[in-house]
Amino acid sequence: MIDLCITGVPGTGKTALCTYLNSLGVECVSAAVLARDLNCIDSDTVDVDCLREKCGDQEIVEGHFSHLLGCRKIVILTCSEDVLEKRLLERGYSEEKIRENMEAQRSGIIYSESLDLIPSLRIMEIETSKILPEETAQRILAFLKGERNGRDP
Repeated sequence: MIDLCITGVPGTGKTALCTYLNSLGVECVSAAVLARDLNCIDSDTVDVDCLREKCGDQEIVEGHFSHLLGCRKIVILTCSEDVLEKRLLERGYSEEKIRENMEAQRSGIIYSESLDLIPSLRIMEIETSKILPEETAQRILAFLKGERNGRDP
């Protein structure tokens, strides 16, 4: 089982956060890299069931589908729509893909899916538009240690 899954739509800061956590010596791996390494990709699509079965025990896994992998706790990163749009445009996302991701965030689908899998006190949402990965990491590490519960204020 995975101790903590960091999820959210693309552009919310998952990879930057994971990189920072690794620099602190906290193991954080990409769900996409795990999927590739464990041969859980079929026609450029991650087989979530395969990955859930094969990923074993991990400390922290990040990825927009990581919340589906069997997590003890889940952190959902969000950001304001203007920041999200800017980040996705910089990545070369199409207008349609940007709209889809903004709607996914607006709808709260990741929180809903997470809530179907674990209790709400083991889920935290963090809005990342105005905070650095360092501050986000401190909140997450406190949550992982049980010093914080539920939604981020």
